Amino acid sequence: MLSTIDHSDPGDETLQRYRYQHAFGAMLALGALRGTGAFEYECIYCEHHEDLLGIMPDGDVHALQVKTRKKELGYWMLSDSALVHSIQRFVGLHKEHGMDIGRFSFVSNVELRDVDGNAMDRTKATSPKLLLDSCRTCDDPADLPPGVAEGFEGLRAACGCDPATLLAVLKRTDFVLGPGLLSFESELVADVLPVHPECADLSARQLRRLIRELIELFTYASSLPVDPNASVLPAETVKRGVTTPEAKRVPVSSVAGLLVLAQAKGGATARYAGLTGDMSIFTLGDGHQVLAQKLRAGELDEQIPNMQRRLLSTFEWMREQQIIDAEAASTTLRQLEGVVEGIYADEQALVSLGAPPWGKRLYGNMLQEFRRLATADPQKVCNQDHERLFGIAGLLAERCRIWWSPPFDVEAAS
Repeated sequence: MLSTIDHSDPGDETLQRYRYQHAFGAMLALGALRGTGAFEYECIYCEHHEDLLGIMPDGDVHALQVKTRKKELGYWMLSDSALVHSIQRFVGLHKEHGMDIGRFSFVSNVELRDVDGNAMDRTKATSPKLLLDSCRTCDDPADLPPGVAEGFEGLRAACGCDPATLLAVLKRTDFVLGPGLLSFESELVADVLPVHPECADLSARQLRRLIRELIELFTYASSLPVDPNASVLPAETVKRGVTTPEAKRVPVSSVAGLLVLAQAKGGATARYAGLTGDMSIFTLGDGHQVLAQKLRAGELDEQIPNMQRRLLSTFEWMREQQIIDAEAASTTLRQLEGVVEGIYADEQALVSLGAPPWGKRLYGNMLQEFRRLATADPQKVCNQDHERLFGIAGLLAERCRIWWSPPFDVEAAS
């Protein structure tokens, strides 16, 4: 039972989607703190009229709906019920609060469908992006171009409002592409926290802990946080007898305080342990172009994004292992390097007997052997999967210890 995944229980997936929303709140606050985000919010309310409300220093309110979507479902279209529901929410807020809400944002990990201006009208009617772009420059729904007008009318009917109301909402609505649904913590660690000086000396492990503390700040505010004043306040200002709007408010200053506290706990300098192997002193080049050049030479262009992702993930994992236990990390890395280079040497010797290019045959053979080892002999590969082994291969390729084609002058080819 303990080793079997229950695919019928979606509870963990649901919680992941809520964590995504809370992580996006943390991202907004971090961007506001250093002015690296789109808006310098003063505070953010969680699950208060909307998923998130960003409050500007002048009191202007931005309402945000956060919706996640499986990549395999494709782009958001105007026929998608979750998107329609978000617009319905925006229309309801507009009816109740009018221009007090200066901006509506639909946030997702998946893009809106876009179509060419020369597409057929029925295709244009499916595109949320084309509709939003058209509404921003339109003062009368009657002036919307064919196709776009049909999409607008279908949305208006679903929202149950008049054309002028929907246009007023859509003119203030934008789309925000958020981080990946399964990678948002890593993206916060790699792309968002490094701009903050308090994080400069924190290790990867400390950064991950900090991100989880920041997400928890928004998770707590999104629930029913207890306000001790609730018992003596008028019922109309209290939710379920325990929570007030103030308890759902996350000031950006609170996020700043967590960063300062993490810096103090982290000490003056967090160092990586030095290992004896070549990979212990590994530094990443810009864009991992050596790996990309080698893959292109082996006619593996389609594998470049995937291999670069594996390389980055393995590099981060490698550094974390150094921090946790330098001696154990040294042993693990030496064993993985040996296994990967051994498999590469054997398979390369076989495929290179044929005429080049033989990169795809080499990749396929290595993939088959990596998967076999991960399943049949996991201890030999330190209980790592084929993704990690290919990450090691990518790092070794960057150091010119693995080739996907006959060797060539990397510098001359760049």
